[in-house]
Amino acid sequence: MSLKTYCKRTLCLLLAILTLLTPALALNSDSYVPGTRVKAMLDEIIEEYPPGSYFYGSFAGGTTCYGFAKMVLYKLFGKEGNSYRYWAYDGSSNVGLYVVDYITDYSAASVKALLSQARPGDLLQFSSPRQHSMIVYEVSENSFTLYDSNWTPYMNDLRTVSYDTFAGRTNSRLTLMRSTNYDEVDKSPAPMLTGATLPSGTLSSGASFSLAGTITSESALTEVRAEVINDATGTVVLAYASYPYTYSYNIRTGGMDSSLRFGSLANGKYLFVITASNSDGYTETLASQSFFVGTSYEYAGSFKDVTSLDWYYDSVSWAVNRGITYGVSETAFAPSEPCTREQIVTFLWRRAGSPSSSAQIPFTDVSSSDYFYTAVRWAYAKGIVAGTSNTTFGTGEYCTRAQAVTMLWRYAGQPGTEGSTNFWDVAADSWYYTAVLWAVANSITNGTGAYTFSPEDACTRAQIVTFLYRYG
Repeated sequence: MSLKTYCKRTLCLLLAILTLLTPALALNSDSYVPGTRVKAMLDEIIEEYPPGSYFYGSFAGGTTCYGFAKMVLYKLFGKEGNSYRYWAYDGSSNVGLYVVDYITDYSAASVKALLSQARPGDLLQFSSPRQHSMIVYEVSENSFTLYDSNWTPYMNDLRTVSYDTFAGRTNSRLTLMRSTNYDEVDKSPAPMLTGATLPSGTLSSGASFSLAGTITSESALTEVRAEVINDATGTVVLAYASYPYTYSYNIRTGGMDSSLRFGSLANGKYLFVITASNSDGYTETLASQSFFVGTSYEYAGSFKDVTSLDWYYDSVSWAVNRGITYGVSETAFAPSEPCTREQIVTFLWRRAGSPSSSAQIPFTDVSSSDYFYTAVRWAYAKGIVAGTSNTTFGTGEYCTRAQAVTMLWRYAGQPGTEGSTNFWDVAADSWYYTAVLWAVANSITNGTGAYTFSPEDACTRAQIVTFLYRYG
């Protein structure tokens, strides 16, 4: 260990001791700004559903403002979407939300006083007549920003308006509501990574790569670490560590980006991992994803159970080169082996670039130490999976062909598809009917026979990589 590293670690230890023993020197918990984490999560949702997105027929509970608001609240706070009702006008018990305040006149002063209590992710709701539901995004001195649907019919918007914009409204009241577990989500003790740009897919030999992202924590970040691991040998070939003892760490300006020289890597497959620890004792793996160096790096030819004559050869090569999945060993891909639900969710997550996610999940069979933990959080937040029950994801269960195609359809945005299918085993009233129609229409699958799709059969490794490959 270098003298510089030793001194830095010693300093961090002394600071930690002083924080615990000396109140005057303790890092002030008042530095926590309510809404910071929820707003970062809301930004992810806005990136997924940017202003102008078309939503006709997309949401249970309404295609316009009501259904859209329920979806956003569900993704932010993990509450059952159907529990969100028009509390502002019907007065019923509303599981999952509580009233912060309300007004009955719409002068600029009254609206400003109400919005001064708002946080990002709160629900703002007009009562009858002309009920309307809106998600608060941001509040400033002279204006506020709302994220909602139905400003333009069946389309969402992110609109900044002045405090006098509601003048002349005849609604009986305007109510500000908040999720009952807002603080639990917003003040999650574990570190979080947002706005990440991380290596994925295949990097050109000798090419540099610029990292980006911000790591935040409610308590002080005591260590931020990044490693690049050679997949073939398991050795760490690039490493970086920082001991910031701050509440926020910028990957690009903090030193991680400039310290990790991706251009020095030889051709091969690598795993990139970022972990962070804080003074509350939490250590979180914020990123764990594979990537390749070298445009001609291909594994499919090394698998003894995959030949160039197999219908899935190109799909396997593509999936391996993209870092979506690898073999079960150095010489076997196991194309006929059935996939579990967590494996297929992980494939989709890697296909999306292995994004970070801070979404809360209710599943007792998924823990933070599982390799698929972030993938499940991401898929759950985006509505790709809902679990096999209210509290179980179905870890270890084989994923059926119907489930696999439906996950991919939801990942694609649940596009509507007209027409019919020749499959006798896909009924028009089945929950996966539209997903199968879409997959066939887009040449993602042709079924297992001329008249069969085999929806209840387990989806094999060869089949799922082929679905993803054909999706593009």
